[in-house]
Amino acid sequence: MTEREAEVLALMLAGDDPALEPLRAQAAVALVSSGCGCGCATIDFDLDGQGALPASPVSRFQLHACSRESPGVAGADPWGVILFVDEGRLASLELVWYERPIGTFPPATDLEVLANPF
Repeated sequence: MTEREAEVLALMLAGDDPALEPLRAQAAVALVSSGCGCGCATIDFDLDGQGALPASPVSRFQLHACSRESPGVAGADPWGVILFVDEGRLASLELVWYERPIGTFPPATDLEVLANPF
């Protein structure tokens, strides 16, 4: 995982809820298993053999964040990030784009987390 990917993942998992702790532990050992074929920065995680325990009691959810820049700003493309958790395990970090693919994750400081299921 690149430093930028790790920063975005850490932002997505920031919060006071103890239910996020197992996901942060998973993030510390997660490997990137693949990326998206479209050219965007989306990554899939591999936790097999990493000794990371699944999060409980929540087994499947998404965390969302969006770009801080307004889509109405000239030259700015709207984008966002979705963190997918499946069966209590980190599954993928998706970079959502609407106008053109974004090949690398933007800085975490450019994101605002919109939803936290906890």
